Order: sequence, then structure tokens, then C-alpha cells
Amino acid sequence: TDISSKWIWAILIIHGGKFAGAIYHGNKMILHKTLRRYVIRKGQGKRQVNHLSTSGVKAGSAGGYKRSWNEKKLLEEIREILSLWMDELSVKCDKIFIHAPGIYNQMTLYGNADEQSYLYPQQNGRMDEDLSEERLRTIKNKNKNKNTNLYRLYKKDERITQIPITTHGVTLKECERVHYWLSTSWLGLNKNTDNDD
Repeated sequence: TDISSKWIWAILIIHGGKFAGAIYHGNKMILHKTLRRYVIRKGQGKRQVNHLSTSGVKAGSAGGYKRSWNEKKLLEEIREILSLWMDELSVKCDKIFIHAPGIYNQMTLYGNADEQSYLYPQQNGRMDEDLSEERLRTIKNKNKNKNTNLYRLYKKDERITQIPITTHGVTLKECERVHYWLSTSWLGLNKNTDNDD
């Protein structure tokens, strides 16, 4: 049997003020969403949040203010999607493939240390699964309010893997390309083997 046809798996790409995500059941895309916000400083290739943290200045220009507002909005929108996809991401997915370079992108998916310890409490070095399930049920009910998006991915979830190939953009088409590469076996002839025949 073809394992990949039975798998439910997610592909999440966040980079440069853009988000692309898709959830597949085998080869069929069952959920998808893309977002884009203006957050990059033109000509400098740096996100506004990174510029502010390294320069120590506050957003003084109209463009800086707009980029800062867009950063906040993008964070909220991505977390809203994660909350809407909570059932799939927290339980149903067999694998979750992620490309989210940088601290800010990682924090968007996983939240901060307090959020991680609340949602996925540890006891004697292991996650307390009963308490975690109870807390996830509680936030699922709270997430029904569109302005409350409390779900975060578990940082130590063994199902989460970095996308093992180079991504070429943050688009739905790129999610489809990554899915194709991850679900295809590639066989090649090793020309260096000695042939005794």
C-alpha cells in the first residue's frame, strides 16, 4: 500500500511577510491559505521588526508605521489560520513540514516559552498529555471567538520536520511543489558500483 496516500500532512511556509500553508490527505489538498503583507524595508531587504530590534529606534516614518502595523496583522492572521486548522495540526496530521527561518517566524508558529509551557506542560521531563489535552480543549472553545487565537504548535512535536529541500517562494504553487517532491520516490543508478557480470 502507498503510505503517502493515507497520510494527512501539512506544509507551512513563512518568510518575508508572506505565509503559504496547505494540508493534504494523500495527494488531495483539503485546506489551503496564503497571506502577504508589506513588511520588508525597500532597498534594505530587512523586515521592519528586525530593523527596529537592531537599530533601537521606533517606527518614525509613515512607511515604518505601516510595516510595523502589517507585522502585527500578519502575526494575527497566521495564528487565526493555525487556530482554524487546530484539529488537523494538533491531532490528525501525520507529518507537519515547516519552513520558517528567523526568530520572529518561529515565534509566530510556536509562541513564547510561557505559551509553550501552558499548552504543553512538562512533568518529570515529559509532557503531561492529559493536562495538555484539557488545555487544548479549553482554547479550542475560546478560539470560536474570531479575535482569540491561542493555539500554538508544540515545539518538540516529533511530527514537525523542516522542509528538506530549498523553497523558492511563499506561494500555494510552492506548497504544491514541495508536496510533490516529498511524496515522490526518486530512484537512480549508481554508476560507481562494480559490475561483476
